[in-house]
Amino acid sequence: MATLSVIGNTLVDTEELQAKRITGELNMPGGQVLRVNNEAISQNDLTAIQLERNFKPIGIGKPMSIEIATVYIGEYKKFLGGKKDVILVTGVKSSQTFKATSRAINMKADKVEENAYLEFNALEEGTNIVYYTPGMDAENLIASFELMFDNFDTQIFETLSGLFTSAAGIPVFLPAAPYLLGGSQLVNIGSKLGDALFSGRPNLSSSIEVKFDSPIIPPTEPREFIICNNNDLDEFKNLKVDLSGTPGNKKLRLVDKQSGTVYKGKAPYLIILLDGRKRQDLEGFAPTLATASLLKKFYGPEDKTGEVTGALQDAMKLYNDSIYNRKGQRLKEQLAKYDRDSEEYKKLKSLYEAYAANIQTDTFKLPTITD
Repeated sequence: MATLSVIGNTLVDTEELQAKRITGELNMPGGQVLRVNNEAISQNDLTAIQLERNFKPIGIGKPMSIEIATVYIGEYKKFLGGKKDVILVTGVKSSQTFKATSRAINMKADKVEENAYLEFNALEEGTNIVYYTPGMDAENLIASFELMFDNFDTQIFETLSGLFTSAAGIPVFLPAAPYLLGGSQLVNIGSKLGDALFSGRPNLSSSIEVKFDSPIIPPTEPREFIICNNNDLDEFKNLKVDLSGTPGNKKLRLVDKQSGTVYKGKAPYLIILLDGRKRQDLEGFAPTLATASLLKKFYGPEDKTGEVTGALQDAMKLYNDSIYNRKGQRLKEQLAKYDRDSEEYKKLKSLYEAYAANIQTDTFKLPTITD
């Protein structure tokens, strides 16, 4: 597995970038040059790039989304041959809210040619949203990505089609074999079909770790990430992220640094965006994710009408809101003990605001703290 961070026109190994942040090399004066992957990047370039990208800040108390911007298939292994079905599986594990990784299907596409780019749009089934919270309350989070190529049973794709429609912009979750959760519908697809999704070997697999509170490692910054395989790293040495396409239909792509030609080589990859914009359209994400996590421990018979799972989602929303309210009330008592200009007060206030932002039910809303 491999994850690359986008620094200007250079794709940097995320671990190397983390090491340079720890040593302070990324905080050099504007006139100095940083060498990464044997390439030179100036601090002025870094500043200009950040302004151009216009990512919103992330951190405790702030909104945060993880979004898939690009899906590239690459070449199929020789023994697979022909067109293949593609399924993109993601997972999220948070230090605070969910103890186990909740896996989900973000995209399915049938009979795909190799070396193809797949798109998220209104005409296709799936969603590019991997995770969203209106207020980050966890100190760290891991998002994983798996791209699977196979000849999947048509029944799986037919079921997924209906669930993507029900989910309305939220992934179809895989709470426990052999169940799928889309919106308020919990469907049993059977052990044989379930094994294809739960036990298949991914053709692309990697993860992104988001950290906000470490004594050594600086907080994660919003940016683009490249998900790829370790044995394909050489393929990306002369590539950069750029917008490509016709006016009004530009897409993020890896392109050749010199010619600007869109990459169509053998290596599959994803471009992931980590950003802090508030998304009103994704308020239902957290309860569905919580429901999927709960269903990992307890799940019943097929629930095509969605009555049982819908009630469970409503209950999880109320439960989450009550927990955040209780945490907020306790935190408010702690805040009274600190000077308002102290770092500890500011840190606790950010966490309080995260709890408040995650509450959806008016009954449990927390009062705003003004300085």
